[in-house]
Amino acid sequence: MRKLPAFLTLFLSALCVCSYGQDGWKSYNYPDKNFRIDFFQQPSISADTSFLQDTPIVTYNWEINVEDTLHENKYYGLSLTKYPSEYICSDSLLSVVEGFINSSQSELFDDKEFVLLSSSLVEKEGYPGKIFKWKNTNTNMFLEFRVFLVNSSLYQLSVVSREDQNHNVSINNYFDSFNLINTTKGNFIVPSDSVAQKYLIDFPSKPAIENKLIDSEYGKLTINIQTLETNEDSDNIVYVSLQTKYPTKVVNQDEIYELNKFYKKCIDNSLQSVNGELISINDVFYKNRLGKEYKCYFSKGEFLMVYRVFYIDEYLYSLGVITYPNKDNNRKMSDFFNSFRIVKKHK
Repeated sequence: MRKLPAFLTLFLSALCVCSYGQDGWKSYNYPDKNFRIDFFQQPSISADTSFLQDTPIVTYNWEINVEDTLHENKYYGLSLTKYPSEYICSDSLLSVVEGFINSSQSELFDDKEFVLLSSSLVEKEGYPGKIFKWKNTNTNMFLEFRVFLVNSSLYQLSVVSREDQNHNVSINNYFDSFNLINTTKGNFIVPSDSVAQKYLIDFPSKPAIENKLIDSEYGKLTINIQTLETNEDSDNIVYVSLQTKYPTKVVNQDEIYELNKFYKKCIDNSLQSVNGELISINDVFYKNRLGKEYKCYFSKGEFLMVYRVFYIDEYLYSLGVITYPNKDNNRKMSDFFNSFRIVKKHK
């Protein structure tokens, strides 16, 4: 069977849905800690005590350091810290809860070796959480965290991938295997600043659709995402289109210098998220509006990513195809890009 990359995005990474049948994985149940999860091997378990003012706080840790260098990831971890209910609770104001969850990443925020690639709100069985994706600029390794606040218990799941393995099946399988037990379902729903889709593009067949609310330097951004993984006989492996709504105009699209700077930042972020090797950047146009087409190799040159981006008013449209290097400029790729059209007038 053809190997498909677990990848997707410009600002955020993949929407990977995969079956879970890898050798060595086993489900572990911890009813006294209210969760179960699959581990690659037997985890080591430890506990640390700290103090919140005069109150002792215990953190339980489950950790795996993978010695097998052929395995995509070198570390899996989970920690559980139980806080006093009067200190924090998952039904507190979202701004308070989100700030508390963000504080779990404070060491990485303060470390200049690490770059935050993306962060976004999620929920787990009705409880608030966030996904954080980081890159170590010195080692070229990637870290991903999923942090959930369940009542007054903070669960932090983490994976450190090996170089060039930042999008692999095992990451999502590990995170997706985490489930709460002996816990009443919560009421949290990720806020949705739903934005109407203002464009059309022709996929070879019906794509999967998802909306995400992510953090950025411009504030929270709403992203409408369409993705399609194709069958084994297709020239292209993945098609993706994204519409990102910015809260205000981030750049004057009539100032070409400023617009090019904005596009460069977008492209740099995209390359960094997949550890891609840039091949080319060229001007493209939609009805006289300047955009960019860029190409890069990733996964050690095994795959080719081709993207077109257009910033029009307060929206960034990102259209992408993943294929093999020897399939560049194929007819289906051209048909996909050329079918893009804006159908609703911008405000």
